[in-house]
Amino acid sequence: MTTAETYVTAAFLVFLAVVLAWLVIYAFKMRRLEQEVRELAERAPAPTSDSTGAPKVVSARESDAGPDQESRRAPEPVR
Repeated sequence: MTTAETYVTAAFLVFLAVVLAWLVIYAFKMRRLEQEVRELAERAPAPTSDSTGAPKVVSARESDAGPDQESRRAPEPVR
């Protein structure tokens, strides 16, 4: 093997090691995020339904805005 081939092989192996390390780190991150999502889903209250049995859908704006905050909110743009 020539010197150039040795350097190319070494560079390829370093690149491969970096990609594998990134994949392992990403896999651990995804596992942690999945566990956190599962824990949050367990903590969330059960969805309530109306008289028809359909689940009640509450937007983030409705759940965050109280009665006094509703009047201070900027009007929504007209489409």
